[in-house]
Order: sequence, then structure tokens, then C-alpha cells
Amino acid sequence: MSSILLFSLLFFICCCPCFSLPGVSLPKGPFLPKVVPLPKGSSLSKGTSLPPKGTSPPKGPSDPNSLYKSFLECLPTSSPQPDKTFSSVVYSSAANSSAYTKVLMDHIKNFRYNATSTPKPAIIITPNKETHVQAAVICAKKLNIQIRIRSGGHDYEGVSYTSSEKTQFMIIDMFNLRAVDVNVANETAVVQAGAQLGDLYYRIWEKSKVHGFPAGACPTVGVGGHISGGGYGTMIRKYGLTVDHVIDAKIVDVKGRILDRKAMGEDLFWAIRGGGGSSFGVILSFTVKLVPVPKVTTVFKVTKTTEEKAVDIVFKWQSVMSTIDPDLFIRVLLQPAKEKNKNTAQATFMALFLGDSTRLLGLMGKSFPELGLKKQDCFEVSWIQSTLFWSNFDYNKTKLDILIDRHTDVVKFLKRKSDYVQTPIPTTGLTSIFNKLGELGKIGLVFNPYGGKMNEIPANATPFPHRAGNLFKVQYSLSWIDGNPKVTENNMNQSRVMYDFMTNYVAKNPRSAFVNYRDLDIGVNKGDGFTSGKVYGEKYFNKNFDRLVKVKTAVDPENFFRNEQSIPIQPGKKGKHNDVSTIDDYIYNGNDQSTPILPRKHTDVSMTDDYIYNRNKRLPEKHTDVSKTDDYIYNGNEQSIPTFPGKHTDVSKTDDYIYNGNEQSTPTFPGKHTHVSKTGDYIYNGNVQSVPTLPEKHTDVSKTDDYIYNGKEQSIPTLPGKHTDVSMTKDYIYNRNEHRK
Repeated sequence: MSSILLFSLLFFICCCPCFSLPGVSLPKGPFLPKVVPLPKGSSLSKGTSLPPKGTSPPKGPSDPNSLYKSFLECLPTSSPQPDKTFSSVVYSSAANSSAYTKVLMDHIKNFRYNATSTPKPAIIITPNKETHVQAAVICAKKLNIQIRIRSGGHDYEGVSYTSSEKTQFMIIDMFNLRAVDVNVANETAVVQAGAQLGDLYYRIWEKSKVHGFPAGACPTVGVGGHISGGGYGTMIRKYGLTVDHVIDAKIVDVKGRILDRKAMGEDLFWAIRGGGGSSFGVILSFTVKLVPVPKVTTVFKVTKTTEEKAVDIVFKWQSVMSTIDPDLFIRVLLQPAKEKNKNTAQATFMALFLGDSTRLLGLMGKSFPELGLKKQDCFEVSWIQSTLFWSNFDYNKTKLDILIDRHTDVVKFLKRKSDYVQTPIPTTGLTSIFNKLGELGKIGLVFNPYGGKMNEIPANATPFPHRAGNLFKVQYSLSWIDGNPKVTENNMNQSRVMYDFMTNYVAKNPRSAFVNYRDLDIGVNKGDGFTSGKVYGEKYFNKNFDRLVKVKTAVDPENFFRNEQSIPIQPGKKGKHNDVSTIDDYIYNGNDQSTPILPRKHTDVSMTDDYIYNRNKRLPEKHTDVSKTDDYIYNGNEQSIPTFPGKHTDVSKTDDYIYNGNEQSTPTFPGKHTHVSKTGDYIYNGNVQSVPTLPEKHTDVSKTDDYIYNGKEQSIPTLPGKHTDVSMTKDYIYNRNEHRK
């Protein structure tokens, strides 16, 4: 039997750096500053540093203490509710350095981003109320502080807690917002973004022994990042991705508003389910649909060497797993090994079966006898115990509440990459892969099977596009504990060498990647934004990238929520809310800007857009939000009342009127027109309103072919059909069925 090269410290169990191999002692518990620091003054190797810094000049107070004070002063005035608790959740190295350091380090999961040269946040806020998040976003924008959002800290490239930009940045650390509310009757759960997957699993188990949730195997992964990146786990073949079971969400947008699914709209709701939530706002919570699980599941772990025909078994696994019963998930771990003084690799098969061992053995004997699975290899456990198995815990001896322990991780240096395989790798190719792994000696590969439910869901159902047509996903996995920069450089190079070696065996055009296995090697967002963003964006999202860009441009037109691999905005645009006035008025544009300059001092109010921008800056308070529900219409400079009563407000000061309403498809009508309610019950005249409420038969005259003509400009005295003439001077009303004077 071969021996695993223990010094490689490979991680294979799940999608996060949680575990050590048997016989290897690694530090556990809170990530404190004294744990394996790099030598003072040292920096990471060229291949491991953050991407080139951006060109944006620093803005706002540059002194950390001044910035901290300005931020603290801003928070109470920006909170939707009176709040005196902000000082207890805001940290700065200049004000409370020891507490700041502990909070910063507590959820760093990759030592590569714990170097002395790693940029540190000026401020950390650990909100324990949703209103804290709202105020933090508003104040960060006012003070020009970039935001990083951390729910669990498992971003492989440290993007959730560090930054390569020159501007000051802060972390919104969500770990205090970790409530899980399970409703068994409705088979749903509302889980806050700062909860970990272990929290969710444990709280479900407390309420039901026959419900579960299809998400990742690592219990310390944060819900916010996991779900917003797509999320996958051991029930992927049975139930699909994690995001396939999200039915609602709450997000704080760039204006500091809390939006649920209805308020944010289906485009944004689509985008945050796999497109990376940190590009669009701060995720507060997800509402998810639970799935049924049997009372008995079966797990096994079987290792095969090359002498035991590991190559042939892996080859057969490729074809079996795409079509076998979706109740079965078998992951393959390829790791370096030595056999008879030869460097090679071995394959470990880890599985979850949603059923008992008798049914599993019958299925394997029929479809995959090559593995030689025996009764003694199989262990029947509950579904919640299976999560312990995948977390590398002894499921018979470990208490289940370890799932809600936030500090069970092994903290180490790591590098991950990803690929997708769409055609089976031939045995000659697998043999060469085994040999290459043995030659390199440290890096390993994880093959995660698809098929089943993944083949049934369209590629554009969510931003995650890697569905039908993919046999399995590849994770390149390398972990180490020696912080010497030369060791780090060598290990980073190994990951790239193996990645290049796999080129002929993986998907092409594009060579796809999984966004939750973040990899800055495939591209970073540079000064040109869209051009550089497209490089990595199309690898992560394929054809869905273009739609993500459109959503991003609509909801965050100034690209405030950004990072090294965020979704960029459309080139040459600052979104759909540009000020195109040549005078001192404001333009609120609709879905598409077709007229660069609108006449006079009136505004185009779209039912779908939510912000008004001045030519040079954000408008003062009185020129504020035009609601999606079309309750208010605001005029330009001549608007003195911030909120008009009712839904039908005349904003004209000269001789033009503004139209609003969900059923209004033509934004501008000629002449002196009026607002027509989407409910069709009222028609309001211009400057002289003599009949405030018309009879019910005088209804909605919107739609594309319905125009309202003013008396002065009306060439046909009596309009036929469904047109209505509302005059300023006289109140002639034409019903579509009769003419009444």
C-alpha cells in the first residue's frame, strides 16, 4: 500500500481550507496574530501578491484616525433609526488596535494574505443590526471608502478582507448577523449572510430529521459568499445547486436601502444567485427552500493505488457518474503517493448515498463494479451525521454542535484553481496526470461529478452557467504551513504548472472556472474595467456575463461595489441615470437613454429606475427617489415639495407635463398632457382641474397607441376609439364608447 506524502498537506474534503490530513498537527481555533506570521519586512512572492493596484487616487480623509472619527460621526445621521450602539461595532487600528487586530484576524482563512505587506482595512464594522449595514454603506459612499464584505472569510484570494486599490477600504464583517429561522411547515429557512453552513445544517436538524439543504461540505463557510457564488455540495446531483433553492433575499443597495425580491426586481434577484453578491450590494439574508432527506444515508471512502488499477477505475467513474442514480454522489481525490519507490498518485473515492447500504451495494454492483465496494466499506448514518463525515470528523463520537463552532478550521497557506471537463479523459491522459502529480509532489486534484439534476436546469436559469454538458468540475488543491516566501513561490508555481498541464483535457472557449474557487491568475479588474473584467467574467459566467454587466450597470452605475474580480459596468457608461441637461436641471432617464438632452426643465420619470443624478454630484434631498411604485413625481429645480400626495401629481410650471405609471410605455407625449393612473380610475387635468375624480368609465388611456391630446393642439374635435382629450380651458372628456360634453 502506498503512503501519502504528508508534507504536501493537501486539502480535498470540501470547498474550503478546513482540514488536515491524519498525522499532521496544525493549529486550530481563532486565527490570532501570532500564528505563523511571515518574517517582518518580508513580502509574498511576485506570483502570490494581489493584482496590480488601480489608478484611482485616494479620496476622503487619509489619516486613519480622522477617517475613523468621520465614519463614527456619519453613522448615526445615516441610520434609518436612532442608534447609540455604533461605537461598539466599529474598529480601527488607530483607535482600538488590539480589538481591531483580533476581529481582522479571526476570519482570515488564507495565510497568504496575512503578510506585513498585505493592505489592511482602515475600518472594520461588525453590524449586529440590519440598519448598521445601511448606515455603513451610506457613510462609506459619502467618505469615499471602498467596501469589502466578509461573511465567513473563505475567499481563496482574500478579496473579502483585503484590497489592491490605493483608496482607503473597510470591511463589513457580517458574523454577528447569523440568525437561522427554520419553518418546517413551509419547508423554508431564512438564514442571515453571516451564518455559516454548519449553523444552517444544525438548525434544520433541531427542527426536523427528514429535511436538509443542498450546500457545501465545509461547515465554516459563510452563507453570504457561498450562496451568492452559486454554491454546490454533495446533493448536487439530486437537487442541483444551492442557488436553485433560494426563493427570496434581502440586500442593501448602493443607496443604503433594504430590498427584498419584490423590491429589487427579478434581474437583480437573478444576479445575486450565482453572480457574486458583493458586486451588487451587501447581502443580508436568503430565504431558502429545504429538501427532503431520508432517515438513513450511506457514506464510504475507498482508496485505490495504481497497482489496484486506480487509472482504469477513474476512467470508468467519468462515464458512470453522469448517468447513475442521482441519489449517489462520488467525489474523486487524486493525490501524490509513492509506490515501490516511484512517485505517482492514488485515487480516493468519497461518497454520499441518499439511502441505505443494501440499495447502494446493488446499484454499485450493477453500474460500477470496478470499484469493488464491499459491505464493510459502507457506513449508515443520518443526513446530519453525513455532514460530519464530509467535514473529516468522527461522526460516531463528535457532538453535532461542533457544526456551529466558528473556529474548527485549520489555518494555512493555500492556492486553489478550477476547471471543467466535458469529454472523458482517456486512460493515457489519466496515466500522464497521475505521473505529473507524482512528479510535482504536492498539488492534488478533486473531481466533483455532475449529471442528474444539473442536466435539467438551463444554463441561464442563474448566473452559474456550468450545467448540462459538463461531466465534472476539477479543483486544483494545494496547502502548506511554511511561510517562507520561497516555499510559497514554489507552491504557487506548482499550481500553475499543473493547470497548464491539464489544458488538453478541460473545457475550452472559454476555459471555464468556478467563481467560488476564486483565482486571480485568470484575470483581475484593472483601470479599463469592462475589458479586463470580461477576461475573467466570461470564464466564470460564460454567456451569462453580459446580462450580469447590464444588471450591474443598472443597480450600481458608479461601480461603488467593486473588487479585483467584480462584475464591471458597461463601457462608456455610468449607468442609466446620467445627467444630460445643459442647464441646471436634472434628468432621470428610463431603461435606455435615447435623447442626450431633454427640453426645458422637466424630467423623464421611468417606472423601473430609482436614482436621480445631478450633472456633477448626487442631487440634494428634495430631488430624491422616484419610486418603482410610481407614487411620486419630482420636478427639476422648481420642485420645492419633496413628497407629493397621491399618485397623480402635476409637476409642470410651464406648459408641459410628466408621465409616470407602470403601463406607460411612451415616456414623452406632445402638448399639454396629464398623468393617467395605472389603475385607470382617475384622469387629472393640467393647470385647471375642475373634476378631480372622473366616473369609472373614463379609464386608463396608456398603452403604445393611446395618446392624450390637448385642446389647443387637437385637430380632430372628437377622438375615436379609446383616446381621451383633456383640455386646460374646458373639460371635454371622450369615452371610448360615447362622447359626453
